[in-house]
Amino acid sequence: MNNLFNADAETAILSILLKNPEKIYDVKYLEYFMFSSTPNQHLFNEMETLRNLNYIPEYNLLVAHLNQDQKLDIVGGIDYLNYLYSLTYDVNNFQEFEKIVLNSYKARSLMMLSSKIPDLVIKESDIDGAIDYIRSVVDKLLDHFKGENTVKLTDAMRSAWNRLLALAQSENKIAYTTGLKNLDGATGGYIPGDLWIIAGRPGMGKTAFMCNSILTGIPTLIFSREMSKEILIYRLLSIKTGIPIFNIRFGMVNQKELDQIAKSMEEIKDLPIFIDTSFISDLGYIVSVIRKYKKNYDIKTVHVDYIQLLAERTMESTHELGQISRAFKLLSNDLDMTSILYSQLNRLVELRDDKRPILSDLRQSGNLEEDADLALFLYRDIIYNKEAKDKKALELLIRKHRNGPIGLVNAVFDDDTNRITERI
Repeated sequence: MNNLFNADAETAILSILLKNPEKIYDVKYLEYFMFSSTPNQHLFNEMETLRNLNYIPEYNLLVAHLNQDQKLDIVGGIDYLNYLYSLTYDVNNFQEFEKIVLNSYKARSLMMLSSKIPDLVIKESDIDGAIDYIRSVVDKLLDHFKGENTVKLTDAMRSAWNRLLALAQSENKIAYTTGLKNLDGATGGYIPGDLWIIAGRPGMGKTAFMCNSILTGIPTLIFSREMSKEILIYRLLSIKTGIPIFNIRFGMVNQKELDQIAKSMEEIKDLPIFIDTSFISDLGYIVSVIRKYKKNYDIKTVHVDYIQLLAERTMESTHELGQISRAFKLLSNDLDMTSILYSQLNRLVELRDDKRPILSDLRQSGNLEEDADLALFLYRDIIYNKEAKDKKALELLIRKHRNGPIGLVNAVFDDDTNRITERI
């Protein structure tokens, strides 16, 4: 009977969702009718309804909507909700619980189908029709978790051809620009499904690269784990206006500059940029937020500044970083977007005569090197050589490019504003 009615798994799903409401965006296959009891069906359905209205079904909002729809008693009342909330389940097992509930639903459906077969065979004059009905029911049950990413070669070729045709007929061959034409020319820009790793020692311009890139207007989600949203906005305004970020941050601006800043704020305020600075490092939370904003706003790029802040500083951090990079690579493919992860490099770089980072410098950072479709290293000679002739030189070193060439792209970095421009 456990295969038919797994109340523990249903309870686990609902408990996890009550305590981690953003996980509703991780639900991929479950529907309310797959739960075995009426209270659980109505409770899950209400959570999905809130999600479809672009709300996160947090506890108080959920209770308010249940009251409004006169369903609080139907789901078991406050006592049942509090009971679910009091339970403790590992959020990392959410997908496994989802599979168990789904499989229980399939088992019940098969039992119901098997009970109908004798009547179908006896009463149905068209036996082929009975077989077709049975097959259709079974096919619907197989739609979940079974080969959802498996396609016939013909279909894959059609999809590839349509994408190629769209590019060939488009004047702009770059779907999503990095903000630098020379870099776009070398990489093809941000390609859906790709994972980028942008790495460098402190002061090389990783966050500046991100800020310049997002100003292109591509629908973008940012996870900033190193600075507040206000500081991030100040950086964007400095890049736009050319006013030193130090002056903006500390209010050392005159009226003319204030007018410039106000104008720039008006220009960028409606850009589809979403900033998460919650400082929560849980990978499950981050994946849920990404899925939510992909569904609601069709984001094309996700920037994470920087990946090491998502892992605990323990002996297991290298393994954890590998799990994070792998998760982002799979997510990029699943959601047809580009993930850009920014990474620190260790001090071994500075022990070499040539301080320019190389691909092996990523090898102490989990599977970043293996998972990356493109690995880009930032290098500013002025950081190590105060006598450098070109104090604004920024080298963009493409050390790995799974689908294209590697090489060097030269750029200009303005230290006062963090503005990055083409090297003419």
